[in-house]
Amino acid sequence: MIGVLLVVIAVMVGIEVKGLLIGQGVDPETRTALIAFLEGREEIVKVFNIITLQLGRDVMVAVKAQMREYPSQEALVEAINRCECHMKTAFPQIVWSFFEPDLRE
Repeated sequence: MIGVLLVVIAVMVGIEVKGLLIGQGVDPETRTALIAFLEGREEIVKVFNIITLQLGRDVMVAVKAQMREYPSQEALVEAINRCECHMKTAFPQIVWSFFEPDLRE
């Protein structure tokens, strides 16, 4: 019985370690909170897609969103940088972020 228990525990630990080494998405609650946070920003009209990858304690986020109209490319880039900065402040586990402004999904 002890041997079977140890094998079961080893398999469970192996599955968890594999997920951490290869990467997995953040938990659904964090993902939902992240989308709500981004859609609450005045710079963003709509979040089309978000991809998260958890690597240990660190998180990578890729966002595809429709941005509000801006008078220049510089103003758009500044708005994106503001969003990323506030996102990383609100979610300190985010280390890397990639932002793609787009008009449609």
